Amino acid sequence: MKGTIRKDHFSMMIPTFIFCLVCVLIMGCGSKNTSTGVAQLDHNSQGIIADNGPLNIAQPLGSDGSLSNSPSSAENISEQTDEEITTSFAECLRTEGMNVPDPELNADGTVNMTAFRQGLTNDPNFNFQNPSTRQSMQKCVPLLQNASFAGQGSQEDEIELQDNLLEIAQCLRDAGIDAKDPDFSGGRRQVFQSML
Repeated sequence: MKGTIRKDHFSMMIPTFIFCLVCVLIMGCGSKNTSTGVAQLDHNSQGIIADNGPLNIAQPLGSDGSLSNSPSSAENISEQTDEEITTSFAECLRTEGMNVPDPELNADGTVNMTAFRQGLTNDPNFNFQNPSTRQSMQKCVPLLQNASFAGQGSQEDEIELQDNLLEIAQCLRDAGIDAKDPDFSGGRRQVFQSML
């Protein structure tokens, strides 16, 4: 039974990682600039909303779905639970016109990503072929950058996770995607980001 739980835990992490990777790839490939020249910053996208100052993608949303006026420190953001992070992501998508439920939790306290993805894909407003959906995802996916989507595991679980992520990185490279080996020094929350 214990082996089944461990296997199910990791079998959920791989699809979650792939989902996040696809979202990041879509964000990176969704640019309207079709120039094949040297990479450059898009000067039209300054990240400014009205008179509220620079857009902080990790800034919590208010109860009405608007950005809260109180600045949030990086320390508070990094202390958010995966549930809080995923709830902020769902709120962001709702402000973009999608009907996304708040996340459900598994018995171990982790976010049920299968149910969340199913709720997202069941929404008729969610269609990756639609440019507005891709734009909404570009706006909201960065809110997930500090999420680990993993429960507390044993040392063996951690080693198995590291081995699996190294295999995924090699698989991505074999498929022609420039993926770095994960950096485990920053903890679970930084592992996926280090691969991109």
